[in-house]
Amino acid sequence: MYSFLISILLLISLIASEISAQMLLKTGFKNNINYYLGIGLYGIVAMLFAQSLKYEKFGSLNLLWHLSMVLATLFVGYFIYNESYSIREHVGIVLGIISLGLLLSDKHSH
Repeated sequence: MYSFLISILLLISLIASEISAQMLLKTGFKNNINYYLGIGLYGIVAMLFAQSLKYEKFGSLNLLWHLSMVLATLFVGYFIYNESYSIREHVGIVLGIISLGLLLSDKHSH
């Protein structure tokens, strides 16, 4: 249970760092400080990823991370950048959430 909690906290930190880095890079072309902060945050992403590998298998970690990042990126795009998504994209979002649920339920059951 302890390692499951740590892996979830590391995953959340990984997602928060990467989404922040992406948002800084998006505005970095207008503001050099944001550009360099975004690059620096990607360094933190690498360190968090390395730590996460102590608690998760390489393939499982990547799958959890990338599915979570897709959902987080869509969330930020919708609520912060006012992007809209098609029905097909909504179906993909739902399938991504189901995939995350399946992966996390397998981790929690062990």
